[in-house]
Order: sequence, then structure tokens, then C-alpha cells
Amino acid sequence: KTSIVVLLALAAVSLLRRQSAAVRHWILAAAIAGAALTPVFGSLLPSWQIPIGMNPAKGWFDGRDASEDAGPAVAGGVRDEAATDAPAPAEGSQTRSAVWPAVMRVLSRTIVMIWIGGAGISLLILGIGLGRLAWIASHGRRVLGGRWTESAAHIARDYGLRHPVRLLQTDHPSLLVTWGCAWPRIILPRAAQHWSDARVRIVLSHELAHIKRRDWAIQMLAEIVRAVYWFNPLIWIACRRLRQESEHATDDTVLRYGMTGP
Repeated sequence: KTSIVVLLALAAVSLLRRQSAAVRHWILAAAIAGAALTPVFGSLLPSWQIPIGMNPAKGWFDGRDASEDAGPAVAGGVRDEAATDAPAPAEGSQTRSAVWPAVMRVLSRTIVMIWIGGAGISLLILGIGLGRLAWIASHGRRVLGGRWTESAAHIARDYGLRHPVRLLQTDHPSLLVTWGCAWPRIILPRAAQHWSDARVRIVLSHELAHIKRRDWAIQMLAEIVRAVYWFNPLIWIACRRLRQESEHATDDTVLRYGMTGP
């Protein structure tokens, strides 16, 4: 079910190449959210079971009890002599019938353990990345004045952002990232203080557009879903395409508000 949802979303995105990147991003985000909620819906909704089988003598099962098909002799408790003299099942078939369920149980446990191991490693990598980001942010210097805060306040008003955005400058040479939902932060690299005014406006317009679109929360959901469904290549493709469409949609937002390159 998850693969079908994601595959339909990828097909829709391919067909909507001429639409805006925001529309394509919304479709992919909805598909990933649906993939995350598929197990919940599967446990809440009632399951439908369609009886499908074949009766060697009459064809499809018609829902009647086996005693009715056996005739009055079996229904009344009188056994047919031919049925009494029927040969017993072979010992080899009994052994196979007893071994096969045990093999399936071992195979099921192995598959579950492999899935748990893969999901655990993926979530661990995600947690390490978030922990590293939090450590860098905790050691960053908050920018409280100057052109960075003035430009950020002006752009935030244009975007209609209500939550305050913290600007943090770190000693990292190239790290430029936006993260957080309730208290969003923009982490700036070490050389950001030497950037031109035009580059400051462009960078802040792009990063604040991510905050306006809530891209960080959507991307975190996608990362968690990818960690859980690590074995599904369609999820990996959808997550990579989601990130690409997020950047394109953010650039469109910047251009829509009148910001151009230097």
C-alpha cells in the first residue's frame, strides 16, 4: 500500500512538470504523510476478506458445510467403506507439513530482525545528525544587531512570519542551514559577516522562505519515514525529489517577493 501511494505521487509529479514546484512538493509531502499513516489506518479500518478457493469436486466453494456435500451417510454419522479403507497420509508428507511452519516462523523472525536493525541504524544516523546540529547551534554566537538582524526583520515582515527567528553565527567554514519549528534558527557560517548586503538579503530571503513554508518539519517527517521504510527504494526516490522540489519552491517564493540575484 505504501509503495502504491508513493508510486502514484511520483507519477503525478512527473505529469505535472509544468506546474509550480510548490504543487509538486505538496503532492510528495502528502504521499509521504500517507505512507507514515498507512499502518495506523490499517489497524483502525476493518479488514475485508474475500473467500477464494476451489473445491476439487464442485469448483468454487459455495459456502456450505462439508457435511452437506458428503451426503446423508456422512451427515448421519455412517461412514462409507471406501472412506474407511482410504490409505493414511505418507510419513514424508506429515514431516514436511510439520517442518514447513517452523521454517516460515524462522524466516519471519529473520526478516523482522533485519528490518529492525536497518530502521534502528537509520534512526541512529538521523539522531546523530540532529545532535551534531544542536551542538553546533549551542556553541554559536547569536547575532543581535547589525544588517543581518535588520534584513531578517524586514524580510520576515514581508513574509508574514510571526515567530521570531534566531540568527546564529558559528565557526564552521561552510555550514548554512535552517532548522526548528516553534523556535526556528538560521545557522550562518564563519565568513557570513564579510558577505555583501545583496548576498545577505538573498540568503535570508531563501532561508526565511524555508521557514515560511515549514520545510524543515516536512523534511524531518520524510527522514523518519525513510528510516522506517529503508528497504523501499521508492521512498528514497520520493525523499530525494521532495528535497529538490523544496529548494525550487523556495526559490520561486524568493522571486515572487521581488528578490533577484546580485
